[in-house]
Amino acid sequence: IVSVSLAVASGALFVRECTRRAGRLTRIEKELNTESLPIRLPTTNPFSESPFSKPIPLKGLRDTAIPPRIIAICGTQSKLREALSSLAVYRERLKAASVFVVAVSTDGSTPKDWQVLNGALYKTWLADSYQPQTWLDYFRELKNNGSDDGDDGDDFEFRWFGLTSNGRSFGSGDGAIQIIQLMGQ
Repeated sequence: IVSVSLAVASGALFVRECTRRAGRLTRIEKELNTESLPIRLPTTNPFSESPFSKPIPLKGLRDTAIPPRIIAICGTQSKLREALSSLAVYRERLKAASVFVVAVSTDGSTPKDWQVLNGALYKTWLADSYQPQTWLDYFRELKNNGSDDGDDGDDFEFRWFGLTSNGRSFGSGDGAIQIIQLMGQ
């Protein structure tokens, strides 16, 4: 009886450890996949002809003097408008914390469609996704890797994820962003 119960307990611990390890490896793989996503940061020079800098992969941001954190959001025009309006309230805090927001549309809308407030409110913290299709493919892949229920991942309205300055994930989700909780991390 003791041998059987020890064998069952050992088997249960082995399965639990394998499940945890698989989850960690999946998260690391998703973090590594973000490194090649291209981004253009807003320019700090008011005399610049372009509102954004040259494109750089997210991995290249780690080499900057102050590596920024990234919050990437993806959704329909109405969801992006709603999210960016709520994030604009925290624009000074986002700038001070070196956080950039990257918005990607699922319905082909443009940044002018989402930015319902004064355009100057977005200048310091809203980055450009540069190649939106690459970002959109990544967001679809997040759902496909996370579920085996046959869902193709194309029917989402809003998704987001956040990366620390060293490229590690600090949060993600399919619903509204809890920005106060994220800024506390």
